[in-house]
Amino acid sequence: MKSVTYMLDAVIKSDTFGEFLEVIYSVVEESKLKITKTGITAKAMDAAHIAMVDASLSAEAFEKYTVEECEIGVSINKLREVVKLARAEDSISIAYDGKMSSLKITIGNLVRDMSLINPSSISDAKMPSLELIGSVIVGVNDLKQAIRGSESISDHISLMLDKTGFSIGSEGDSADKLNMKIETSELKALNAPDVIKSMYPIDYFSNMVKCIKSTDYVNIFFSSNYPLRMEFNFAGDKGAVRYLLAPRTSD
Repeated sequence: MKSVTYMLDAVIKSDTFGEFLEVIYSVVEESKLKITKTGITAKAMDAAHIAMVDASLSAEAFEKYTVEECEIGVSINKLREVVKLARAEDSISIAYDGKMSSLKITIGNLVRDMSLINPSSISDAKMPSLELIGSVIVGVNDLKQAIRGSESISDHISLMLDKTGFSIGSEGDSADKLNMKIETSELKALNAPDVIKSMYPIDYFSNMVKCIKSTDYVNIFFSSNYPLRMEFNFAGDKGAVRYLLAPRTSD
């Protein structure tokens, strides 16, 4: 029998690949995956043009990684459901021969062929370069706590940064409101040349933060009434994520 030559022949821990998929899925359900010698990247924008994600997973994150450069279109939701069939400690095999319009995913004795999407049907996305004057490195658990407290109050969340610290708040139509102030001494880093305040849609912000599993801190950059950029690494710094989120303007 003639052996198959794969354009992608990789093995990776399921929890590592699963986290990569979750950060993409927090913004889009379908994405192009660009496969190169250095790793796999995804750059995508949601249909409403409110959020973008730029996620990468380096070749070093894989136990085996043999590739020829290519680009495929995938249902991120479908792929993450397949990966969920594995236990966290399981290794999964991912293969693509470049001829069939499917991925072959092997988890132990289970083999799953998953149909692909024509990448030309998925819009390209490019992360713009923005000059954002404020930045803060804040604990993920603090962000998650503030989000949990805010979700029942409003559909947006307010961020404020000054030399004294970083504040997260929300305010409803009635007397309901929440504020969390994290002093400078409790932050890993802070840069606030001026008072900076902006609002963002809480559903998008929440999705981005809730998918963070393997790091304790995130770097947030923003300016008043400008898009927010959020950055963090995962998989022992072998994976990296950049989000961009449009501001919510006052009515």
